[in-house]
Amino acid sequence: MTYYQLSCYLVVTVLVYRTFHNLVLYFKNRKQSYLLYFALLQVTYGAYLFCFTQTINVENPEKALVWERMENAFVPIFATCIALFVNNYKRIFSKDFILLFVFLNLLLAVLLFHDPNAYTISVSHPRIFPALGIVIYETDQPIIMQYTYLSGILMIVWTLIKVTTQFLKNRFRNRFLLYGLILFFSSVIVDILVANDILPIPYTSHFSFLVLMFSVDSFLTVNKSEREVRIEFKESVSKWLNKPGTSQFANREKEERSDLSEKVNKPSKAQNSKKLRVKVLGPLELDLDGKKISAAEYSSKKKLLKLIKLLLVRYGKGIHKEELLENLWPGMSEKNALNSLHALLFRLRKILGNPEAVVFAEDRLYFHPELVEADFVEFEREYEKGGKLLRNKKEEEAISAYRSAQELYKGDFFEFDLYFPESELKREYLRKNLIEIYKCLCEFAQRSGDAPSLLSDSESWIRLDDLDERAWRFHFESLQLLDRKNEALRKFEDMKKILKKELGVEPDQETVSLIEKIRVISPVN
Repeated sequence: MTYYQLSCYLVVTVLVYRTFHNLVLYFKNRKQSYLLYFALLQVTYGAYLFCFTQTINVENPEKALVWERMENAFVPIFATCIALFVNNYKRIFSKDFILLFVFLNLLLAVLLFHDPNAYTISVSHPRIFPALGIVIYETDQPIIMQYTYLSGILMIVWTLIKVTTQFLKNRFRNRFLLYGLILFFSSVIVDILVANDILPIPYTSHFSFLVLMFSVDSFLTVNKSEREVRIEFKESVSKWLNKPGTSQFANREKEERSDLSEKVNKPSKAQNSKKLRVKVLGPLELDLDGKKISAAEYSSKKKLLKLIKLLLVRYGKGIHKEELLENLWPGMSEKNALNSLHALLFRLRKILGNPEAVVFAEDRLYFHPELVEADFVEFEREYEKGGKLLRNKKEEEAISAYRSAQELYKGDFFEFDLYFPESELKREYLRKNLIEIYKCLCEFAQRSGDAPSLLSDSESWIRLDDLDERAWRFHFESLQLLDRKNEALRKFEDMKKILKKELGVEPDQETVSLIEKIRVISPVN
């Protein structure tokens, strides 16, 4: 094996490792979705490079040409992945353009893989590099591949122009990604020239891809906690608000807020500090400084209500301007959609009574975290606080925090619109946290012999999830402590029917043992 081949295999090995690394980090923090696309990018390039190594110094040229076909089929797939990665990190292309680009590249990959007139011995020409001791078995590139190269060069140039423009406008903060892309794209163009017999040198893009990977990996793989994300968000919003003339869009927002301020007779500083409290655990409610905003002002207006829901389901993360326009006015021209958005935001700010409650920062629309409080965020805060206190052996304080969280949970997250996009995962996450709270409360009541609290908490747990036998066991035990043992036995029969009907199973042995213990103590007459 030559040093050149060894270098290729080493790059493939590193790519495999970094792919798994990025996937693990992505599953830890799914907000960083560009990690997933970067992992796909690494997998695709690794597959391309592996196929390429199978065309070097082989004994059977025909077999090498099969690998070359597969190698070239991965090229448009790789182009698709890199476009998705760059656009996911910073939206620089429209959704329609990306969809079209993905479709065309996948079509090219299929055509390359099934082209019967390409990659045959009759059009083969080995590429020999005596200094490296390698022979690369290739064929004259088919017309489809030439088109792929041309579209690739155009896409590279266009991407670099867009990325550089965003960087110069200070919207693309990761300079490592910019430099890495420039280096890699330059190397790719050189490789295209090599493939077309314009430059008599070996392929080198795998070295530059390694540089690209390490230059951006250190930045992309920062797995931030929710608290760090919120702090960073607050800082970015504050900086944006204090920065005059951030963009034309921001200036227009500023004018609208000014117009609204004049319309409500120039509110004072105290009025601007009014806090909006949003309740989404249960029925949707908006309160401004303790005064409920009438639901009639927003519930009957579909676009306005949808905007509020989008901001709530993306609370703390915001929603990108283009995604917002696509959600609210699909198919409408960008100019008309923006005008509609401005009008809608004006109405929303007027209803909320505070022009600063909704802000744009870096092309994303947010509820201002210092002016808008959400009950589910408070619930999570109290839940995390209770868990931390519990780990520090401060049980009574932890129970107090859990009680506060329990009081905030008036119903399921977005129960007023159960099928709203992205609400289901959050709803299940909060329910899981509430179940954990009930478990801790029941265990504490059990240890302290507080039968009434154990009864109340177990009943609440059963109402939340009547298929969880842990809740039933706590409930049966509380009834036993309150000398309501016959009721416990009757409810056991009810539980059996529920489990049989919903899951088709019998109660756990632990539950049966507890009931037998109760039955022995208090036989039914």
